[in-house]
Amino acid sequence: MNDLIKVHVVTYKRQTNLFMRYRDPVTGKQVARSTGTPKKRDAERAAAKWEAELREGRYQKSSRVTWEEFRERYDRDVMSGLKPSTATTYDATFNVFERLRRPTKLAELTTSILTAFVTDLRAQVSSPATIARHLRALMVALRWAHREGLLA
Repeated sequence: MNDLIKVHVVTYKRQTNLFMRYRDPVTGKQVARSTGTPKKRDAERAAAKWEAELREGRYQKSSRVTWEEFRERYDRDVMSGLKPSTATTYDATFNVFERLRRPTKLAELTTSILTAFVTDLRAQVSSPATIARHLRALMVALRWAHREGLLA
């Protein structure tokens, strides 16, 4: 089925950049996105890369799950089965992360956001052990989100 995917470079009126598109073999719908460049050669390279990712199953659309949805689902599916003291630790980490970083979408959580979180914790004069505990809890939760398909 992945052999049916062929990405084409196209021009849309009133757009400066070229677009790449393909027809989804499962849904039959056309999927398009910008190449980010008006140059044909660069656009064709971007299209070839995207086609390879699609055919190999490596491409994942960015998640639209909100932080609140993630937190509710994590509370329901994971934290309900943890010891109360462990659940309290995770809850505290999420609360501190929300207070310092104010996340809106789960997909926003990148290494730069986590690095900024560590910087914020250091500015509050948190101990290295506290910083490590918060990072461990966040990484466990983010790995779970990845396994559940909530995070690319």
